[in-house]
Amino acid sequence: MNQYFDLIKAIDDANIPLARSIIIGYANQSVKKITGALDVVNSRTLNIFEPNDELLYPINSDVTSWDEDYWHGLTSDMMHNFSKERLKHLFEVVKAMKAKPEIVKAHDVLLDDAVKQKLDVLIHESNLERLRSELVGILNVEAKKALKAFIYSVEKKPELLQNHDEDLYPIDDNENSWDDNYWHGLTSDMMHNFSKERFEHMLKVRQYLDREDVQDTSPQEESVRSNENDDKSTEGMGKQDNTLTYILIAAGIVIAIPVVLWLLFKS
Repeated sequence: MNQYFDLIKAIDDANIPLARSIIIGYANQSVKKITGALDVVNSRTLNIFEPNDELLYPINSDVTSWDEDYWHGLTSDMMHNFSKERLKHLFEVVKAMKAKPEIVKAHDVLLDDAVKQKLDVLIHESNLERLRSELVGILNVEAKKALKAFIYSVEKKPELLQNHDEDLYPIDDNENSWDDNYWHGLTSDMMHNFSKERFEHMLKVRQYLDREDVQDTSPQEESVRSNENDDKSTEGMGKQDNTLTYILIAAGIVIAIPVVLWLLFKS
């Protein structure tokens, strides 16, 4: 069934209020959904738009004010004045909001007191350069803690993020090239271009390298265990289980990273 069946039926039935409501509902789902809805509208002869009324329902072009409150007011205005100009603006606001950290809030993130205090000082001082350096430093030690610190810092200081520059600082998705040299270059690039895309990539690379470190030591441990007598076999199995547990935990974090960042940026 066509995913826009409800919209098509509303337009074909000349039910303009319903068609407008459906399109606004699509805006809550994705930018792609709105685009598809516009294609449907443009393919029909029924005009569901009305002249733009900027006096009664002004449009705010200040991107920094595009938050949840503005969004709700805008969708309400759309029901009173469904103009092409307003729908285009709605489209832009949706894209901007999905690129901003609005889902996970700082107060929802549990941080170590020492880490939180250090981040709070840098945030209060608006020292973005040192704050970025601190986050990269945490990532060098522990990916899970870095993710929490990143969420906390970006929610408190959104301007911490920069637009992703793939041309000057390209990302390599080939895991075969993810080694210590690549990691060091990546941390350097991150200080020049602190983007959420680069941070997400760094989380994946860090976890990949940590897993590789565990796997590299496993054959040696296995060799030692093979030379132990039967009395120590249980202890050897315990070490093997710990190694496997570590690998599974690391893999779980890798899987969780895109999910959390999807919720965070909902891109």
